[in-house]
Amino acid sequence: MEIAANDLAKKIAAAERERTVWDAGRRAFRAKGTAAPNPHSARSSDHALWADGFDAERKPKRVPVWIDDDEPAIDQPVPQLR
Repeated sequence: MEIAANDLAKKIAAAERERTVWDAGRRAFRAKGTAAPNPHSARSSDHALWADGFDAERKPKRVPVWIDDDEPAIDQPVPQLR
């Protein structure tokens, strides 16, 4: 049981580190835009994680757009009910 707990703890720590690197890419785009350099070596896994976060922030956010007569625009996303 202790081995499984240690394995789980290592996986959680790895996931937190990956999230930190991904979030750093998002913050870099917010701060410097497309001129932000990726601080990680191109051969490292962190390079791709950072780039994924950067690209996630760069993509335009899609939100519903409403027209004057209170009808939703046809080609805009509609929030899904949970």
